[in-house]
Amino acid sequence: MCIFFDRVTYFGYYKDDVYEYYFARIPKKSLENLPKNRLLSMEERISLGIKLPADWKHVMLYEREPDVLLFRRSIGSTSNENGDDNDEFDE
Repeated sequence: MCIFFDRVTYFGYYKDDVYEYYFARIPKKSLENLPKNRLLSMEERISLGIKLPADWKHVMLYEREPDVLLFRRSIGSTSNENGDDNDEFDE
């Protein structure tokens, strides 16, 4: 069974000694709006509906799952879109 999402979903938070990481899955219908062979700019991720604070950077492309995007930020960077220290995101 193939599941299609109609909104951005967030999953898979983890961290190492330097960075924390978060995955976002965009709707399959948004794949046509992804740039080819490069990472997303801040403006592009906003246009796709990805609601992560500015300190999260898109860092990896997955060839097998192009709808899954990996973001990271330095540990200790805790601001979100409201400017507070809450690490929970709107889904």
